[in-house]
Amino acid sequence: MTSELEVKRYIATGEHDPLHAAWPGRNLLEQAHAGEDGLRAALIEEVRRRTAGRECPVLPSGFDGSQFVLAKVGPMVRGLFPAKEQPVLLDMFAQSLVFVTQDNIEKLLAEIEHLFTAWQIANLYLGVDG
Repeated sequence: MTSELEVKRYIATGEHDPLHAAWPGRNLLEQAHAGEDGLRAALIEEVRRRTAGRECPVLPSGFDGSQFVLAKVGPMVRGLFPAKEQPVLLDMFAQSLVFVTQDNIEKLLAEIEHLFTAWQIANLYLGVDG
């Protein structure tokens, strides 16, 4: 399989050869880096292509994601956990939620460690069942 076919398969399904055997390199490590970089770049480019010219929703001005999260999960945490554990859990939840927007999608896809997770996030962002 060529790297071009590998890209097409990854974009369509999220699957890829974990050894990146189709990618150039003098050894497995170079192939792995080339494959990871190539697939990630192709995914970002595909998101750009599919969103070009589309109006994407944005978060309201002054939106505080931490306060939003606390309002949603705070009652559950306070109802399920002892008082001494609540501040730690609420802080964890407040810092864990990421709102995916047109402004940060490319950065997120570049930073997400696992290619399949990046593919899933891209498809959720694009509204594709995958």
